[in-house]
Amino acid sequence: MSFLDQAPAKKSYGKLGYDRNPFPTRGEVRADIYHSREELKELEQKLASFVFNGGKGAFFAIEGNRGVGKSNFLQHVELKLQGLDAAKGIAVRYVGSQLVSPRHLGEAIVAALTEGRMQTWISKSPKVAPYLVGTDLGRFAQNVGASKPAGPDLAQAAKFLMRWLSGHQTYIQERTHYGLWAKERLDPSAAFPYLRAIVDDMVRLGILRGVVLLIDEAEDFLTEPDASDAHAAALKALVNSFNFDHLFIVMAGQEGAIARVGTALTSLSSRWRVKKIEPLRTSKAAVQLAQAYLGDAASKTNRKPGDVEIEAAFGRLASKYSSGVSQRDLLAELHEWVEQAAQK
Repeated sequence: MSFLDQAPAKKSYGKLGYDRNPFPTRGEVRADIYHSREELKELEQKLASFVFNGGKGAFFAIEGNRGVGKSNFLQHVELKLQGLDAAKGIAVRYVGSQLVSPRHLGEAIVAALTEGRMQTWISKSPKVAPYLVGTDLGRFAQNVGASKPAGPDLAQAAKFLMRWLSGHQTYIQERTHYGLWAKERLDPSAAFPYLRAIVDDMVRLGILRGVVLLIDEAEDFLTEPDASDAHAAALKALVNSFNFDHLFIVMAGQEGAIARVGTALTSLSSRWRVKKIEPLRTSKAAVQLAQAYLGDAASKTNRKPGDVEIEAAFGRLASKYSSGVSQRDLLAELHEWVEQAAQK
């Protein structure tokens, strides 16, 4: 008899006070749920101010061991900004699980701006700073300002601009059509000032209020020894081009990774603020985190796990990890507790 011949018994979550298991499995990130951390209060306040008011951004670096909640914070910010009406003027992009090269950074900002915003910008007779008038971007802006593309031509112009700014291949017929002289792919060192100019003009026209760039797993910068300097230099070039005007960057990485990136370029580390997320060290903190995932069920007197079971789960983990309990480990432990209780 095969294990696939008989369906497993159905689980009853209702008797525990909810419709499904409220806790994520190990490795799962629930971006829709975030429990505010005292260590990140300054970052939360600065980011909220930027989202609602625009203006000058900032650069925050979050460090901490695996599973303490760094990715949860970044993905929660992305999800909220994508769905918040008041944040429609904010372009947001999460970059995770890949090496951040100059090209990737440029692509991330281009993707955040979206084709829709690019079309709107092109349709409003765009202008660039005087120092860019004789450049390829200046000629592009002059060309579309004079030709005023609409319909399919407008969509085509926006798509071309996004491919070109991302450093992707373009064709001589396209470049000639839009007045570009360059024959090669656009170098990221040139793309960052161009992106800054476009963002500035979008803000002037009321299309945009600012850009939020969320970079996860900074330790990936250092997976190839010869690449780390280039990755740090790409971040420096981006920061120097924008000087935080209409740009807010949050970068997260494991403990030590942030310091290593900063060592590669001390001028970069002097421009960010480092925040360290600590593991859970008290049963009270564990209960507060669990209650955030329980949501409305947290107030039910009959819900399970109750505070006693949560504290017991924290105690079991704390006896194994003297340095503290990670958010990931506690939530995975509670997920398993619910699965077993739902089968009884």
